[in-house]
Amino acid sequence: MVSLHTIRRAILIFLALCLFTACEDQSKKPFIEIVGGGFILNYRYSQLTYGVLVRQDKPFPPGAVLEASFDKPGTTEKQVISILAVDDVKGFKFESDPVIGAKKDEKYTVVVRLLDKTGGTELGRAEKSFTVQIDPSTLPQQPLVVGPGYQKGP
Repeated sequence: MVSLHTIRRAILIFLALCLFTACEDQSKKPFIEIVGGGFILNYRYSQLTYGVLVRQDKPFPPGAVLEASFDKPGTTEKQVISILAVDDVKGFKFESDPVIGAKKDEKYTVVVRLLDKTGGTELGRAEKSFTVQIDPSTLPQQPLVVGPGYQKGP
């Protein structure tokens, strides 16, 4: 028969192991990580966009801002989107405006930065490149539908 003292000792060891494995070194862990994304072809509206999904890996400082910058094909310009980095939200989605001039098999980069509340100091950064898998010139010249439903175009 197992003594009460042995059971208590086993429970304490188990709890200590649980606490030990739950304590990660948060200082070495990045704030954000890109966990998905790519080019999105909306054939209904004849538009090509691209986007990323960003995961929060550790708590954000109060007032922090997430900023995503998308390459614009054929230029050195970037499209920049900024949102407030809400701490209780664990995933964020960024999507570019319709992309014009993209070419098949070319890479386009998205950089997501976590900035402090003043917007000057970079606290975290994630970067990912995406390749256009289809030839955008094959898109219809006009949207296939008009309006919110599946009504046929004129």
